[in-house]
Amino acid sequence: MTDEEYIQQAREVKCFDKVILKKTELLGKYQMKVDWIKHTPFEETLYLDADTLAIHNMQDIFDILKYFDIALPRASFRKKASPLSDLSSSMILFKNTPEIRQIFSMWRSEYLLALEKNMDAGDQGVLTKCIYQSTARCYVIPGEYHFNTGLPCVAHGPVRLVTAHKKNYLEISQRYLNKSLSHRAYFPLLSTIYVDNADQTLSGLPRQSQKISFKD
Repeated sequence: MTDEEYIQQAREVKCFDKVILKKTELLGKYQMKVDWIKHTPFEETLYLDADTLAIHNMQDIFDILKYFDIALPRASFRKKASPLSDLSSSMILFKNTPEIRQIFSMWRSEYLLALEKNMDAGDQGVLTKCIYQSTARCYVIPGEYHFNTGLPCVAHGPVRLVTAHKKNYLEISQRYLNKSLSHRAYFPLLSTIYVDNADQTLSGLPRQSQKISFKD
């Protein structure tokens, strides 16, 4: 979905099977997402922010919707530690059901109210509240499917999707993140990935650690 400014470019790009023209009067910087998401033409949809890169096959993420109505990762940046911390709206996997569309309609209404108080208001805290107040079955997506390369993160198995505002972090993730698939911790400021092969001890191998250094 796009507006008139980019509709022709979108139609010329071969990767899109459907291109839908939408119009909106933007008040806040997240409003386009908030306004349009409920108009998906699909029964199951995975929404991703533009700063997301797939580095491994992630088709199995749709298995979540066999059991849940909507799924999101935890927000990377949290003001305080809380078991009810915000979910991230940069990745939303959902069924196209009346209940989910109602959540998105409430999200839009609450976000517009938030903008009246603060034009820089974020959208994900509002969405989290709308989901928690609904009866929809919600699942929290594991970090391997939404790996923020700008922050320290942990992973086990292949990382599927990465997100970052810095291009070099995306390039680093393609080259280094999946060099080992054991338990690992990623520290961008140290340009280092620490690997612990604890999972391999089940095969009789000794537990070992490994350090992978990369150039930022």
